[in-house]
Amino acid sequence: MIKTGIKEARQNFTALLTKVQKGEEVLITKRGEPIAKLSASGISSKAALKSHKTLRETITATGKPLSKVVSESGRNGFNAGPFCGHKLPREVLLS
Repeated sequence: MIKTGIKEARQNFTALLTKVQKGEEVLITKRGEPIAKLSASGISSKAALKSHKTLRETITATGKPLSKVVSESGRNGFNAGPFCGHKLPREVLLS
């Protein structure tokens, strides 16, 4: 483990991060007392998101389908914006 003071850590931060990427740990001290430890996150940036397909598979939809919400909102006057003169349905105003 590498020990370094705040000033030295600030001056050599890039070099310290390179060492952390290679598996070393860095203990940052203030007046000799440990205040922080830098260590590798364990998450590879390449492995974090293998593909958009993998991401999409983790998302689950809840509630009504958007197409149904849109079609219902048109019937209820929900397409009203604040400047078009239409009133919003009561249930929208209360939510």
